Amino acid sequence: MMGAAMRLGIRYAILAAACLFAGTAAADIIQVGEGQQELLKMQHRVSRVAVGNPETAAVNVLGVRDVLLTGLKRGDTSLLIWLQGSSDPIRHSIVVGAGDLPDVLLDAERQPLKTQVQTDIRVAEVSRTAIRRMGFNFLTNDGQSAGRLSPPGSSAGFETSDGDFSLLGQNGFQPINDAFNLLFTDGNQDSIALLSILERRGLMRTLAEPSLMAMSGQTATFLAGGEFPIPVAQGNGDAISVEFKEFGVRLSLTPTVLQNDRIVLKVAPEVSELDFSSGVQVNGISIPGIAVRRTDTTVELGDGETFIISGLVDQDMAANVDKVPWLGDIPILGTFFRSTSFSRNDRELVMVVTPHLVTPLKAGTRVPLPGEQFDDYDPDSADLFFFERGDFDPDGASTGFTR
Repeated sequence: MMGAAMRLGIRYAILAAACLFAGTAAADIIQVGEGQQELLKMQHRVSRVAVGNPETAAVNVLGVRDVLLTGLKRGDTSLLIWLQGSSDPIRHSIVVGAGDLPDVLLDAERQPLKTQVQTDIRVAEVSRTAIRRMGFNFLTNDGQSAGRLSPPGSSAGFETSDGDFSLLGQNGFQPINDAFNLLFTDGNQDSIALLSILERRGLMRTLAEPSLMAMSGQTATFLAGGEFPIPVAQGNGDAISVEFKEFGVRLSLTPTVLQNDRIVLKVAPEVSELDFSSGVQVNGISIPGIAVRRTDTTVELGDGETFIISGLVDQDMAANVDKVPWLGDIPILGTFFRSTSFSRNDRELVMVVTPHLVTPLKAGTRVPLPGEQFDDYDPDSADLFFFERGDFDPDGASTGFTR
């Protein structure tokens, strides 16, 4: 009896001959192996695709002119491609098989593609803040002369001789609560002067480097962060349930290997954090908001190449002047009748992606794990008391982190 491979080969040969006899060019027969992929580049935008037997081959549209064909199961099927502006599709015959098929139908020398992709994502964020505030106040005083400088957040209290007035107390006041407050009093003039000055500068840098492995055509997700509870009223509000909302560094990616050195990568990184300034109050419970930075895009890269997939430069500035009408407008003297504030926030965010085609380690390969040098760390009382300095590095080696 005729072998299965021979029967399949004769079937494909008849299919090729029929296509050639009908006047169809040999290029209309697309050959692809099981588990392999072929990229079809069209000259015009692709509006629609269809495959006859989705169990034999899968088809996806990449971008606007590229069609990716994936061989799933040995057999043959058809592929229809509609180009924009044309009502008649382009027809192709698809042959899916292994390297034992006749050479006229499949290139037996074709090298298999690596299908495992490791993608490194770097999320770098720098935030700078600058604040300046100034204010001046007058108070009456029946006590003796005094002076005091208070740091932000502490009281610059000064009680009168009869004890019925306290600056920054229940009956006192100051223009800026978190400023440096310079207090002057003159008992002879029965007056108190308070000068509040604040200049604040801040810098914050955030760096996240998640790394994720995925098979070609498959989607992988990653989350490093946490969940916070949100109370939810049930029914008429008598019962409260709790739901959890995720936050942190999230990554979702789908790599597609086109060739041994080309990868199409659909990637969606996200960085989120709790923002109590934009929260709400529900039944006396404070629920924070979430500050989110995310991107979702598709890029084509070579093995080991790096692409900046998104960048953001965000700047906001606010200035405010509080003054006594008319008096605050007097040159020079008006300074004592107004309070001014200025704030500026700058934020820069960059997301960088680098895919790598990888292969598994050989069987029996030992993989060092972070911190494994501390497995036998067990100092005695003398070593712990006299020699341990808090380095926790018994052998002089690195701490064992992956980066």
